[in-house]
Amino acid sequence: MEYIPIIVGFASAVIAIIGNTWNNNAVGLKKLTIPGRLTFALVFVALMFSLFSTYQQRNEKQNQENEKKILGAIINTEIMKSLSTITSPFRALYIENTGGNYIPEKEITYDLMLSAPMIEKAQNTCLDLKPKTFSSVPDSGTWRDMFRSGITIGIDRLDRLVDRYGLSMNTEMLDAIHDLQVNGYFSGYAYTNIRRNASPTSRDSLPPCVIGQAIGSHKQYLTMLKKIESLNVSDKLVR
Repeated sequence: MEYIPIIVGFASAVIAIIGNTWNNNAVGLKKLTIPGRLTFALVFVALMFSLFSTYQQRNEKQNQENEKKILGAIINTEIMKSLSTITSPFRALYIENTGGNYIPEKEITYDLMLSAPMIEKAQNTCLDLKPKTFSSVPDSGTWRDMFRSGITIGIDRLDRLVDRYGLSMNTEMLDAIHDLQVNGYFSGYAYTNIRRNASPTSRDSLPPCVIGQAIGSHKQYLTMLKKIESLNVSDKLVR
């Protein structure tokens, strides 16, 4: 359809060249000869079509922008919920390591959890033990159980998000999520059963706290989560 104005314009030019479009001896509109009237009609059609085409393209672009905003908001919400679930055991551990007094989750930022004293305390926590300063109903089990539960649910949610919207998502966010899934130490909890079956010696067969946490695991994982949070801007999530 974009060729119609070109074709109409060419036809108008041909008619104008071949025929005499103006009669100086006539009066008023009669000065337009038959070729002149055809030329005028074709030019008018081309003008109307161009105006309609411009309006249609602008309308389509606006609809696409609106769809991107809606999709960006959906992805933003899903990522926030995933991060909240994944980070929940880290925040619970932060509360434990600051005395056990209740702190709203929103106030426990990644920067607070990444502070050197908190990283050291988190790193030295035996995940095979239960929390000392609080309990939950039903019982959430050990720290390892809490980490496994929250991270598995959150990673699974991210998996489903990428499966559904990955083709539309910003590549930088996709890279950050993929890095968390593949290289994030604690993301291994989402595949615990697979790793246990493949291991000749099960962790459960050893006394608690014999095997400590991998060095730098908390800092690495929280830094990855912080990066995803910083990239989670709805206007920039859809390409």
